[in-house]
Amino acid sequence: LRQVVSMAAGVWRAAPAAWKTLGGGGALAPRRFFSTNPSKAELPSVALRRRLAAAVSGDRPRPPLIQGVERGALPDAADRDASGRHKFHKKHRSSPATGSPLDVAAVPVAPLSISQSFKNISYSPWRMNLLAKQLRGLTVPEAIGQGKFSAKKGGAIAKSLIEKASDVALRNHGVARESLFVDTLFVTQGPGRKRIKMMGRGRTGLSFIRSSHLHLTISAIDFEKRVGEAPNGSQRRRWQRLAEEAASAQAALQRGDGAPEPATDGRLADLDPL
Repeated sequence: LRQVVSMAAGVWRAAPAAWKTLGGGGALAPRRFFSTNPSKAELPSVALRRRLAAAVSGDRPRPPLIQGVERGALPDAADRDASGRHKFHKKHRSSPATGSPLDVAAVPVAPLSISQSFKNISYSPWRMNLLAKQLRGLTVPEAIGQGKFSAKKGGAIAKSLIEKASDVALRNHGVARESLFVDTLFVTQGPGRKRIKMMGRGRTGLSFIRSSHLHLTISAIDFEKRVGEAPNGSQRRRWQRLAEEAASAQAALQRGDGAPEPATDGRLADLDPL
């Protein structure tokens, strides 16, 4: 037993010297070199193998995804992976033939889409969702009218949120309300509050007050697509009439004589979310 212990101590004392000879280092180097896993025993680490390969080649190896591709060059279809994506970073925006930047006019412009949210509304998510289903898919003037004359508490909240988003579109993009529609309008549950519930005979209970978040996205209307996909003649005439109203409103907005005043000045100051 004493001889076995002495032999093990000698091997352990010789391990740091062997590790330094291979180019490794660190306090845990002997333990990494002499791994307990039989398949990885007496094998250098991955980092050490990379350093040895770089020392042999005389140059630092490049990542495999950009080998053979010049920096700033756009690869062709052969340089795409199985999913069709390029094997390099998206910031390379140059043409493979001339090396010149891509033509901005040839890139399709994304349709206008503006998102707004009104959070921590002291209103039940179930009740707010009933109004969201009613206003979803309508044009912005129609949704504002429905929210204005709604008897529900959430009608005024949704109306002010839609007006806020339409004011942002008018101020930043110069798009009239008649050219926009409510693309998405959904409700999520907000934080709740527990309060004391007064009961009979001197007893008390707990009541849970719910709150909700209202999320809105308005987008530009593609009137040609709506007219072409109309299921019947009445819907086709409706979208044609809306297209004429949007064109006249946009023309008046460009002339400067028909620009509507912002209803909420970009804020919901007239509503108290609590």
